[in-house]
Amino acid sequence: MARVLAHTLLEGLFLGAPSLYEGNTSSDFILMFNSNFKLTEKLQLDFWNYYVDNIYNTVYVKPSLQLSEKWILNAEWLHQNRIGDGGNALDEFRYFAQASSDLLGLQLNYQQGKSKLSLGYDHILPGGQFISPREWGREDLFSFQKRERSEGSADNHAVVLTYGNAFPIINDKVDVRTIFSVGRQWKPAVTDAENNKYAMPDYTHINLDLFLNIKGLNNLKP
Repeated sequence: MARVLAHTLLEGLFLGAPSLYEGNTSSDFILMFNSNFKLTEKLQLDFWNYYVDNIYNTVYVKPSLQLSEKWILNAEWLHQNRIGDGGNALDEFRYFAQASSDLLGLQLNYQQGKSKLSLGYDHILPGGQFISPREWGREDLFSFQKRERSEGSADNHAVVLTYGNAFPIINDKVDVRTIFSVGRQWKPAVTDAENNKYAMPDYTHINLDLFLNIKGLNNLKP
């Protein structure tokens, strides 16, 4: 039996076989904490902490520096470490299998009127996969795009350029907000299951969103 379990663990971590944590993960509660600090007139610090009992703890720190009226420079650091059993005392059933993970990022933002332009970069460091269940919501990272996949990767590089604008289309009664983003992800080899959980190759990802804002119908957002 021990030999079978060891083989299952080996397949899951290094050969890309499905993990067995579904229905075998134990956690009693989640604690979340957030605080904002204005350190100077132009420097602000955002701090978040997510504690998931018996699974992992995530610390997120985001400093923002106002370079000028139109330019803002942001940085981010995310650190995760396993708590307790990582979900289960048995390795083959464990959700958070590795000891820790770290992510570093930079983002440059420009805004003039309703036009917004940003360039973001993130690097998930070697040594541990960034883990965050997609069912819990979007990952608020500088490299986030709808349907991209940073979660489950280690030693991952990502660059994203985003442009947003808003302009009237019907006599100021209806305006359209556009968000266009193009991103590039450089990932470990698809055969490297330890650093590339979902076997995603390098890819380029493009999104275009169009939102209609109708004056007098604030709750309708087609």
